[in-house]
Amino acid sequence: MLSDDIRNLKVWFRQKNPKSAGADGELCAEGWLKREGWDFTKVEDQAQGTMAKNLRAYGGKRPDFLAIDPKDGALLVLDAKHVSTANCQTFTLTEKELAKYVGLLNFIEAEHDFPAILVAFMVIPKESKLTRMVFVRLDDFETGQATQLGGEPALSVSLLDRNALWTDINPADAFPTPQ
Repeated sequence: MLSDDIRNLKVWFRQKNPKSAGADGELCAEGWLKREGWDFTKVEDQAQGTMAKNLRAYGGKRPDFLAIDPKDGALLVLDAKHVSTANCQTFTLTEKELAKYVGLLNFIEAEHDFPAILVAFMVIPKESKLTRMVFVRLDDFETGQATQLGGEPALSVSLLDRNALWTDINPADAFPTPQ
């Protein structure tokens, strides 16, 4: 097991690279889903140029994970986001990226028959150093605050007052030990 100091330094280096930060977010989310016993599937092939034509027609994007809620058969569409959150206070997405998630939702609603569909983000704040995660629904952005992200129009939602939606991530979720 890595010492906490070495693990924290590894996290710091990897968070500086958007690709490795994104990959680490997905690893954490997948590890958490497995540890919690969720029945899910990972959307594997997300390489450029491999998106289905009909999803592209809706302006959608692929999520990271899909699951079925065993209680009501609802489709859970989950996307991991390992991002800066102003010290675990806000989650921000550009309007352009939000439109892609709306396109994904519209595609699923038009092409598939589920009793309900929930698009949610598994937000892993960079400030938590891969130790905490909170769930944010796509619907939450309907009342989001207008802002800018990387010079683009964006919406921001508060991560405060979501105590029931926060969960811990185990170090093994982030960097599993090879077997």
